[in-house]
Amino acid sequence: MSFLVAPSLLSSDFSQLGKEVKALEQAGADWIHWDIMDSHFVPNLTFGPPVLKALRSFSLLPFDVHLMVEKPEKLILPFAKAGANSITFHVEACSKPIDLINKIKSSNLKAGLSVKPNTPIDKVFPFLENLDIVLIMTVEPGAGGQVFLKEQAKKVSLLKNKLNSLKSSILIEVDGGITPETAKQVPQADILVAGNYIFKSGSYSDNISQLRNCI
Repeated sequence: MSFLVAPSLLSSDFSQLGKEVKALEQAGADWIHWDIMDSHFVPNLTFGPPVLKALRSFSLLPFDVHLMVEKPEKLILPFAKAGANSITFHVEACSKPIDLINKIKSSNLKAGLSVKPNTPIDKVFPFLENLDIVLIMTVEPGAGGQVFLKEQAKKVSLLKNKLNSLKSSILIEVDGGITPETAKQVPQADILVAGNYIFKSGSYSDNISQLRNCI
């Protein structure tokens, strides 16, 4: 098997974002992952819809938006109009996830739901029939360069078992501290989000390939 690899722009050179996106596509990335932070739901502050819109013409790859924000409902349409292909938000950030899922789907985008490390994975189970992606955070959201929390790997197995029982094709995405070594702990995942590992020394293509084929 092999993973899809979604490099996170959080670890890229912000002064060269256009070049970085082009380089990632040429290096064989499958998706481009956007970590959207509002300095409220998480401490950090990152990109807004205008930045994604400005870079949309630099790549044909899917732009995968992860909203780590307090009020995701306010950003779904702006990111959809800016050129996102999928939008994932946190189950902890709203009281009626189904309303936001439907809003994303009505924009013809893939809809995802994410859980923080302290949130049980079964919190997403009531919404599985409406989702395309479930994103499991293997670090606390809000900053790059954190260490993979190995106990979170259990969530991947629990979710995969649930999806198999439903005969569901939902994609399992894993984000946080991803390297070839930690990826081996989540073999049932479909998509690896990686920042520091891809943008570290060495070529992007080699680093992406090592992640994709680590199992």
